[in-house]
Amino acid sequence: MDASVRAVSGVKMPRALIITTENSNLQPIKTLFDKNKVVYGEVDLSKQVTDTDKPLLSEVLKNTDEKYDCVFISCSEWQQLPHDIPYEHCFVVYSSPETYLLSETKKQKTIPHSQYISEWKQYISSCLKLIDKEQSATLISLDDVLTNADVFLKEVFDKAKSSAEVKEIDISMQLLNIGIKASLVDRDDLYELYDELLSHSRLFGSFRVHLSPDVQVFKNEAHSLIEIAKALNEKSDMVAQLKVQLNEMSTNSTNLSREIAEQLQVAESALEEKEALLKEFNKLEQRSKEELTQAELQVFQVQEELEVTFLELESIKNKISNLTDGKGLDTFVNETKKEKLFLEEQISLLEKDLAQQQSEQSEMEVNGVKEELELASLQITQLQEELEYYYLQAVEQSKLKDTEMQKSIIVNSFDSISAEQIKIVGQYEADDYRDLHMILDNASFPHCGIVDTLYVKLINISGKIGVEFRKEGNPDDLFTIYDDCSDEYGPYLRYLPDAPDFLNEQQEKTKQRLNANERLLSFCTLNCIQKMLIGGQFTNDAMVDENTVKDWKLSLADIDFRKYYPIDWLSFDSLTIKECFTMDGYEHLWLQFNNILAGDVLRKNMDIKVCAKNLIESGDEFLASFFLELRLNSDGTEPLYAWPPETSDEYGPKLEIGLQEDLANKTLAKEDERLISLIRDNIQSILVKCAISGATLKHSVNAWCNAIENSLYVNNEDDVTDANVEIGDEGLSPANELLSVEEVIDLDSYQHIVFSSEESQLKVKLRADNINKETFDAEVYLEFRDGTKDVIYNDTEFFDVDDYGPRVKIPAEILEPLSSNADYSGDFEWAAACYGALTPSIEDADKVDDLLKIMWAKLLERKKQN
Repeated sequence: MDASVRAVSGVKMPRALIITTENSNLQPIKTLFDKNKVVYGEVDLSKQVTDTDKPLLSEVLKNTDEKYDCVFISCSEWQQLPHDIPYEHCFVVYSSPETYLLSETKKQKTIPHSQYISEWKQYISSCLKLIDKEQSATLISLDDVLTNADVFLKEVFDKAKSSAEVKEIDISMQLLNIGIKASLVDRDDLYELYDELLSHSRLFGSFRVHLSPDVQVFKNEAHSLIEIAKALNEKSDMVAQLKVQLNEMSTNSTNLSREIAEQLQVAESALEEKEALLKEFNKLEQRSKEELTQAELQVFQVQEELEVTFLELESIKNKISNLTDGKGLDTFVNETKKEKLFLEEQISLLEKDLAQQQSEQSEMEVNGVKEELELASLQITQLQEELEYYYLQAVEQSKLKDTEMQKSIIVNSFDSISAEQIKIVGQYEADDYRDLHMILDNASFPHCGIVDTLYVKLINISGKIGVEFRKEGNPDDLFTIYDDCSDEYGPYLRYLPDAPDFLNEQQEKTKQRLNANERLLSFCTLNCIQKMLIGGQFTNDAMVDENTVKDWKLSLADIDFRKYYPIDWLSFDSLTIKECFTMDGYEHLWLQFNNILAGDVLRKNMDIKVCAKNLIESGDEFLASFFLELRLNSDGTEPLYAWPPETSDEYGPKLEIGLQEDLANKTLAKEDERLISLIRDNIQSILVKCAISGATLKHSVNAWCNAIENSLYVNNEDDVTDANVEIGDEGLSPANELLSVEEVIDLDSYQHIVFSSEESQLKVKLRADNINKETFDAEVYLEFRDGTKDVIYNDTEFFDVDDYGPRVKIPAEILEPLSSNADYSGDFEWAAACYGALTPSIEDADKVDDLLKIMWAKLLERKKQN
């Protein structure tokens, strides 16, 4: 039998029993046991013991292992375990208020300290009740055991304490301990209760009176707080240094990996030389570790990148012999040797520069600290205002989204599609034509909802990407069938946003007759395929070659379908005349649209009345003044963004707009203005396409079209003189005048300022992306918008279309040298002059605070240096 086990009343007993409850913190004792080779076991009775079924201590110990020096018995309450055998070393453990609060706080529970103190007092009170009862359990203090661990181990387990280990100072635990002491100031009642329990406990050291923390305690801790602050400051400096080193090493690693990849594609025999080069680089890595021990994370990252590069090079190893000849190999070997010698020189230079950089670092920090303090102080004062601003912005955006849903208006509708998955089920290739056969599962479209299964072909004709739909496998009403769009396989809908020259005529006819459903079907499908194929969200059921799939991805990645969105185009699925109303000198046609698409904004339903007043009739023909009238739609949704209008009558809000009225006089959103303009400009062709549903017309549709045509002709004749006078008045303001600031946005790594002029609709935006606030490097652009595709410089390479419409986006690297050249008079003369006038405009702007003025001055100055 093990010497640590004794037999009492026929039961094998360990040297000690420790009875625990859920409030007991025994981890420090277990750690002490582990370090001193005290073997212990645990028995959990917390869920087995009831008020009527209490097992005896002897029954519990029968099933314990003989090897245990100590057994922890867990109970809901220590009274639940009757002691039927006497035992000297049966302990109930408690701790001081500080120790208890520290252990509970480390568990990171969201409980106030007052509750922790109440739990501690309740547990201590239950321990005090043990004093008056004849029990075999003995009270011991956790703090006394840990302080006098050598005596405790010797008396109870007959073991000598192992030699003391040097513990690393934990800054967070020091701060937590000081905080716990602060929470116990003036709580002498807790320490009196603790001392009372100590007086009835078994002590392994001498008894002393405990008092709550006072001022002297925190004076003693002042030195610790200073040391903690120093340590945090040192770590902050080290982190900043490591960031700089990480950026440098990442850049060097990327450049080196690219050079290695290009060179090893030329010759197979150079692989051994490149491996030697990698070994040299690893030596440099190791040397950097020894000199800069804090750079381990950066070095590890470089190693991973090089390993990935090496594995990629191995994968093309079999292709090298087909790519080069003997002459190319010799050239590559010589270049590699030169590169090796160059790197060895760089290694020695790095060693020399290391000491110099360390001495110069402090001077650089001193020079930069004033600017950093200035920026930091301004940032602190501005932070609250920014948070309030963005909170209000978020609330406003949420309201706008809710309003859009209520109005049944869907913006960016060509992008409003999702699919559960895409399957590649086939392919075909011949001459300058190739395609991928695909299935979209559970595709959700903005206008028609979910289509369970959609069969589509992604086609490439002479390098131009498009889509093709067939009737087979698809819903019957997917698209309209035309005689000239059918072949031996049946009818089809083929759409190419940018068709090759020999298909221009056919595609132009297709674009002219697409309804809203077909336009949404084509563009939504293209966008969905582009996003999911490039993102790898597809299954290759047809086992198409990976290189082929990669070619398709590259072709899609080069296309921005938004450039081909029909922004100035009106489409709809169906149109009916719901009502024809007549009275003295007045008549109107009530039109109802289903899925009306203005540009890329979709309205699922829309009602509009074409009204005629001051009628002069002659048989079926008539003359009148015409206007459009808008009210709430029949389904209760709002027809426009800016609703309700200022005018109303007994039937509710209404908006009346003449067919040739200047829309600038109306309070309209840009998308509303575009919709109304498209309807007015195409009103005659719209009427021709109407289906009459239960309405009796007094005048035929042709009569309405003729009357509108006559009205427009008369108005144009009357206005021709005014038009000639006004033309040419609009223009751009002089580029060198101070522009007024309309909007300022300041985010973490993005900023922009929008300038405007009263003489033009043009908006000028100075924007900076990916801002590095330490070096003031950023991607700076000058952006122009006027709400139309005819924006200035629209015929240059810098024109594109984003989520907000057409724009021109010119990099600052193009404009900076032009603005500095007083003799420049090329295509971008106005833009360069505008760019040069931005600095004084920012400095004089009241809307731009001092912090942003400093930031923009440094960003623009940085561009001049580059």
